[in-house]
Amino acid sequence: MIRILHTADVHIGRPFRFLREFGRTVRAQIRETFARVLALARDRRADAVLVPGDLFDTHQPDVSDVRFVLDQVRRIHPIPVCVLPGTHDLLAPDSVYRTLRDRPENLHLFDGEDAQTVFFQDIGLAVHARGNRSKRGGVPPLEGIRPHPQARHNVAMAHASIPLGHLTGDPDHDCFVSEAEIRAAGVQYCALGHWHKAAEYFPGNPFCAWYCGSPETLQFEDGEASGYALEVVLDEARVEVTPHRVGRFRWRDVALDVGSLGRLQDLRGEIERLADPEGVVRVALQGALAASAAFDPSGLYDDLAGRFAHLIVTMDGLRTRWEEFDPETVFPPGTIGAAFVSLAQERLRGAGEADRALWEEVLRRGIALLGKHEDVG
Repeated sequence: MIRILHTADVHIGRPFRFLREFGRTVRAQIRETFARVLALARDRRADAVLVPGDLFDTHQPDVSDVRFVLDQVRRIHPIPVCVLPGTHDLLAPDSVYRTLRDRPENLHLFDGEDAQTVFFQDIGLAVHARGNRSKRGGVPPLEGIRPHPQARHNVAMAHASIPLGHLTGDPDHDCFVSEAEIRAAGVQYCALGHWHKAAEYFPGNPFCAWYCGSPETLQFEDGEASGYALEVVLDEARVEVTPHRVGRFRWRDVALDVGSLGRLQDLRGEIERLADPEGVVRVALQGALAASAAFDPSGLYDDLAGRFAHLIVTMDGLRTRWEEFDPETVFPPGTIGAAFVSLAQERLRGAGEADRALWEEVLRRGIALLGKHEDVG
């Protein structure tokens, strides 16, 4: 029996520009989570660590990121760490993998021009893989791979999508590996990278194939299906896979219909119920607002942001029920409110498509503030 730890798509150095200042926190956490994964391998007495692609977010990572990774690999010596170039950190002519110096003895890099096999004779394990030299297409990842004649256990690494009809990867970062290709390789386990959610594919075969997902969640669409490393136990007759939660932050996408809420305080309560000090939460406000609704998202954010690791509130899904609004019933002629509504409506009528939503929001907020309304809908 042997024990493997499978991780991939770490994306060390990813910029996270859409998170602004919080992006720095996530970048630092990705490093810490990778260190946690290797520590888990040591604590679980793994025989090997497999990293099938995108350890780095680019094929030319920052020098400090490279040093960090090499130091972490040295810390778990003599456990071998097998690293495969992916699509972000591909094996390009100017790739860091072609110039890497001072490699730890336990780092095994698949940087050859063809498919490679590393055979660990002491544990009877053969690891097969082919490094990605392009972001999409190219030679099939498992082409030419066959079991090592002396190995008790053969495993493969592949950084690729799998052809499942509507389940396709990013067309700018895609190569594919099929069920038939894995079967033809004659391996017991195929460690997949490229898709960021942990999941098994092709059950019922003589082999077992898993994506481990990113160890630290990278984007909202991955949600609770990422943030894991896989512990894989192989014996002569079976493969047992155990996901271990290693990520820190929990990313959630939540839609709230403001039309179903009576007051702004009700909406505040709904967001408060999502509070999580380790949560990266994006709340999408949807539905229809009364023209007089006093809703100020900046104030809401200021009050609640401290209860989350990071909170985003978006209003793109909101619309205003202008058909129900009669300005003269709210602002009699000659008042400041009436003058404001008249001016704002004139600007709204002349606004182009890009500015229309902005002027609708200006009009709605002005009506709410001047009329001192407090209801959401």
